[in-house]
Amino acid sequence: MDWEAFGKDDFVKDYRSLVRSYRGLPGKPRVILWQRLAPLFPGQTFFGSESVDGINAAIGQVAKLEGVETVDMQNPLESHGEWFPDHLHPNADGARAIAEVMAGYLKVSK
Repeated sequence: MDWEAFGKDDFVKDYRSLVRSYRGLPGKPRVILWQRLAPLFPGQTFFGSESVDGINAAIGQVAKLEGVETVDMQNPLESHGEWFPDHLHPNADGARAIAEVMAGYLKVSK
């Protein structure tokens, strides 16, 4: 997949719109983006694609432009392919690890 052909500019515009729609909800929820995304593993369609780096960079751009927090999900998960049996979605152990990363982030970033 060619990231430029995929629509980088539309991605950023649409992602910013999504962030703004969440921020506009009653109660003014806290918006936290995963940046870097959870890792992809061999066997997943986009594993090793340069487009993934482009997507991660675009998400970082959105976070900066919108002034929202980010949490890195790639580094804590990347050495645990066993938690992603289809090479993309977490099993129960992966979901637990994701919850632990988020809980740890929320505790220190009140």
